[in-house]
Order: sequence, then C-alpha cells, then structure tokens
Amino acid sequence: MNETNKFPFFFKGRLAIVTGAARGIGRAIADALLEGGAEVHGLDWENDQALIDAAPFPIHKVDISDAEAVNAVIAALPTPPSLLVNNAGITRDRSITKMSADEWTQVINVNLTGAFNVLKSAAPLMAAQGYGRIVNITSINGMRGKFGQANYASA
Repeated sequence: MNETNKFPFFFKGRLAIVTGAARGIGRAIADALLEGGAEVHGLDWENDQALIDAAPFPIHKVDISDAEAVNAVIAALPTPPSLLVNNAGITRDRSITKMSADEWTQVINVNLTGAFNVLKSAAPLMAAQGYGRIVNITSINGMRGKFGQANYASA
C-alpha cells in the first residue's frame, strides 16, 4: 500500500468502466476506483440528471442490453478500458406464476445479456493492449434462490 492511497491497489493511468455506477454498490465501486487513481467512466440508464451531474466521474447514459449502444459508448472512450466492473442489475420481483414474459426478459436482458454486451465490447480492447481486469458482480440469490426472484437469480 502506498502513502497516497488507502487501497492496496493503484490504478493511475487505467480507465475503468463500471456498469450501474449512478447509485448503490456501483457508485461505491466507482468511487473506490476513482480514489485508487483510475479514470472512471460509468454506464447507467439512470434518468435522474441531478444524480448523474453529482458524480465525480462521467456517467454515460446507455441501456447495456443494447449491444450497439454499448459498442458506441465504449468506442468513444478517450482510451481503451483496462478495468471493467459489471455491476448493473435490476429486479422485477414477482412469483413465477404472476410474472409476465416482459418482466422475465427485462431482467435477463439487463443483468445477463447486458453484462455480456459490455464484456464483448471491452475484452478485445483489453487483450489488444495486453492488460485487462474484469469483475462480474452477481447475487447470492443465484445460489440460494429467493421467492419472487426466479428471473434475477437466473441472470
């Protein structure tokens, strides 16, 4: 650990992408990476402009379930990403007998396909520069299960 950073890692010169970075766990991860010296770029579909404006790093408004939109945002970053934290996730909790196909699909598209889309876009750039670190965040409910979260646990 160095004297200017309370974390055992130092990310100066590294661009980090954090999905779901506007609030909650994603925001905490983004803040920690920023404090560790990374240039952080958030990907989020947050509609609260005040929340986005208050972030000390850019948050790109994008639906990560849209592969073309993800590709466009990542291609426009100032440098290739070195770090990726796939954290974005939504819930549409309902018992499976009451869950609509749309509720199922929304969660799968964001939580699972969205993570794939960001990985698919960022990983080749990391490989080309010879450096990349990827963390995919998931939930304990994928292992334990939880009533009303069949879609969330599956994703």
